[in-house]
Amino acid sequence: MTETARRMPDWDFAIKLHPVRERPEARFSFDGCHHRHICAREQHFWSLKPPSNIRVTAPEVRFSDLMASADVVLHIYSYAAIEAMAASLPALLLASRNDDPDVFWRVMREGGVLPVAKDAADLADRLSALHQDAALRQRMVTEQQRFLKAFYPAPDLTLAQATQTQWPVGCDITSHQA
Repeated sequence: MTETARRMPDWDFAIKLHPVRERPEARFSFDGCHHRHICAREQHFWSLKPPSNIRVTAPEVRFSDLMASADVVLHIYSYAAIEAMAASLPALLLASRNDDPDVFWRVMREGGVLPVAKDAADLADRLSALHQDAALRQRMVTEQQRFLKAFYPAPDLTLAQATQTQWPVGCDITSHQA
């Protein structure tokens, strides 16, 4: 994302690290960080010398509080993407290979519901297209919400029934790409 931010200096990017309940006080944990993986990620990020149009939000900040000012959500297999889709924000997956942690992500990716940005140039192109093409953005939001309705069906429907209502027999899900 840092390279994409360099390519798009007029855009603002925010990084939301995995949530924590609270950041401990330094007097109790020496450095104020008992979540070592978060500290390591923050240190790595700052070692990349990111441009000024990227900010890192504190892990304690709720993602839902950030969505109001977002245009697109970029994620790496995060359920924040599901929150974004439900809120009519397009979600893009940042992944350089097909290493989906479970079938849920693979179905979205292979079905064209969850576009994948493979590198910085691809991400910049996809973001620009979503910004410039309102119809593309709306198609993406519509398909992502359609997917959610199938995977999070009404309580009286099975997953199979919900999927059938969204994609009838003979419907090629890949033809619905945004």
